[in-house]
Amino acid sequence: MKHALIGCLGGILLTARLCGLDLNTVEYFNSDVNVIPMIPVEKQSAKISVRIRNNQMNMMTPVEVKVSEEGGKLIGKVNTEPIPAKEERVVMIDWIPHTNGYCKIKVEINSDKDKSSGEITVPVVAHQMYFPWFGGHIAGNEKLKYANVVMAVEGSNTAYWKNRGAITCLWKGVIKEIKTPVEYTNYLRQGLSNLPISANGIMIDEMGNYTDAAILAMPQFQGLQDFNQNSPEYFTCLWICGSLRASYCNITKNLYRKKGVDLLLLECYSNFLVPEFKSYSRYAYYDQRIEMARQQDIMHNTLITLGITDNADKFNLEPYEIEDEVRYVRRKAPEMPGVGFFHANGIKKEMVPIADDLCRKYYIEPVLQIWSHDLQVDNLTPKAGEEFRIIANFYNIGGMDAEKAKVKIYLDDEIIATEIIRVPALKTGESPKPATVMVKTKPSKSKYYMLRAEISPLSPATVLDGRVERSVYVAENK
Repeated sequence: MKHALIGCLGGILLTARLCGLDLNTVEYFNSDVNVIPMIPVEKQSAKISVRIRNNQMNMMTPVEVKVSEEGGKLIGKVNTEPIPAKEERVVMIDWIPHTNGYCKIKVEINSDKDKSSGEITVPVVAHQMYFPWFGGHIAGNEKLKYANVVMAVEGSNTAYWKNRGAITCLWKGVIKEIKTPVEYTNYLRQGLSNLPISANGIMIDEMGNYTDAAILAMPQFQGLQDFNQNSPEYFTCLWICGSLRASYCNITKNLYRKKGVDLLLLECYSNFLVPEFKSYSRYAYYDQRIEMARQQDIMHNTLITLGITDNADKFNLEPYEIEDEVRYVRRKAPEMPGVGFFHANGIKKEMVPIADDLCRKYYIEPVLQIWSHDLQVDNLTPKAGEEFRIIANFYNIGGMDAEKAKVKIYLDDEIIATEIIRVPALKTGESPKPATVMVKTKPSKSKYYMLRAEISPLSPATVLDGRVERSVYVAENK
């Protein structure tokens, strides 16, 4: 008997007992069981990939691969052809996750002589999310858990990420020497259909320019437009440095525009741009990008991407600063379907897993939020002895349902209501809906009262802003 480790997207490793069927990994692959896409969406089609290796010297008889969810619900069952000695087979089993949350998948492999089994834990989200990394090819980044859009290189690195279920993108530059749109379109297509390992799309690195007239005149910009119109099967990411211009917004997909850039990636280097811009607010240029994206209706195809590069001559980022940046973006732009990261080879390596885990904490799992404008009263000029209602609207801006949370409503320092609520995540195609708590009150005295609403999780969740206050003046009843 021998043992193999089967990796999972949630980062948990489980041991499978093997009898000749070898699920051990070789070269780049972390796991012989993967889900495509890497982070599936509830009620949308996915595939479970199972790799079977015959490490014996003899032909292996047909193998049965059985995949089921926790509780024994069968997902699918496949029988392979006989597997020659020292060869492998990959089977794909269709799967539609019925709900969001962490789903345990059990894989059983049976032949006439051998049996083995193992489990992976898969994060299923309520709506599509993207976590692009500029640097999927850098040594060590294969350990990223949630990077589902990566800049890779052709060959084994691309094969690794595709096996993980990520969207693989080739690097593409602006190439100033190119003088015509046709030349640039042809350049963007280069390498995409190279077999046996082909990429899913491209990452274009910093097209730039600061005026719309200059951008529209660029042959690279015109060539990108042609590529998007005539090659929509490829996934397109465009990194933007500097202020966001309307011209880039207008070639990005939105609710009505079905062709165009899939992800507009807005670069933010807070650890050296703030000193250079001499801004008192480290988030001033985050705001410019977010507000332009909102005005141009591309929020659902736009991400803030954070530089975690070392810059010792300015100041270095600490983990708490990266997390504060993510919290700010979530608060200001909850519609953005993810967050991206980029860095150079000289990065402090400990920052990489920290940034990676922020994807789980602030996007994949439940994130509870209440904004100040969501604490309301139904009578803005109440009088002493008159009854009025306090209304508090709580949101879950994460990717999984928050099954239980405790809500408290205060009038001054007195608790006047306590409830246990469920706060669902936003589902694909839906408009944001709050979980609403209402309570009636009838203050007897004329004065200013402080209203307060608080939420705290009773099941795993991140609290972004869980407490808000507002004052209400209760007038004399004459």
